[in-house]
Amino acid sequence: MKHVVLITGSSTGIGFLTAQRLAQAGATVYASMRELPGRNRPHAAALREFAEANHLAIVPLELDVTSDASVAAAVEVIRQREGQLDVLVNNAGIWGPGMMEAFTMKQWQHYFDTNFFGCIRTLKAVLPLMRQQQRGLVVTLSSLQARFVLPYGGPNLATKWALDAATEAFKYELAPFGVEFSIVEPFDILTEMKHKAPQYQSADQAVIDQYGAPTWEYIRQAYLTPDATRAGDPHTVAEAVAQIMAAPVGSRPLRVTVQSPFPQIEQINQLQAEMQAALFNWMGLTHLLTPAVEAPATN
Repeated sequence: MKHVVLITGSSTGIGFLTAQRLAQAGATVYASMRELPGRNRPHAAALREFAEANHLAIVPLELDVTSDASVAAAVEVIRQREGQLDVLVNNAGIWGPGMMEAFTMKQWQHYFDTNFFGCIRTLKAVLPLMRQQQRGLVVTLSSLQARFVLPYGGPNLATKWALDAATEAFKYELAPFGVEFSIVEPFDILTEMKHKAPQYQSADQAVIDQYGAPTWEYIRQAYLTPDATRAGDPHTVAEAVAQIMAAPVGSRPLRVTVQSPFPQIEQINQLQAEMQAALFNWMGLTHLLTPAVEAPATN
């Protein structure tokens, strides 16, 4: 069966590359982005050209994850055209560094509306169709920093921790419907998001000044100066998503790390999985640990 895939935030970076990679794997990919007729028109054209040159199925689609109406309209387009939606890749997001105290409340709200509520909004739009199908896969693009905390990472840290918890809860609750969830945890990946970071950095200059020039210089060097020699290749993230999609139904991992320099992260993930299994056994919820898989049809 040919997968039908929806990817958010596909104009550049990981979303753009994932759209190409999943189409190469044989999927029909709806590569969504904001302002399709406007500033993202060149990116949509590049995806169309790639698809045409390689005889692939990539359909650029207008979708703003901060708008209920936009998300609902995009999902309805897919339902009308395809009659199914097999995979959602929640990728859209923003990031910028700074002192937590120096982000305004308006910035905090924008971060959560994009990075967290944007994912939940899109997920809620696709789940009715996936439940009806009794199958589906949701891949959430998160970060290794949902498993540890560094200073000056900004509200992005809080959104990733919240999104990880929500995704895991969705995984258990949707297991009886055959819907699977995976969280991809990359480390330091150099994409256009890093180049856009200055527009999302902390904005309260009065607070920034109180922390002192040395602190801001550290932030500038550590977070706002892209280092191609240190940062990872975004193609590896797209490949990780493709491998999850290709895995047998019922066997997809909850968490997948990408280019992690810390083996302790895998240990944390393994310990948490063991703890969850023990907790669910104690609560009589072991049936929620694995998705219900339909028996294959027989002739």
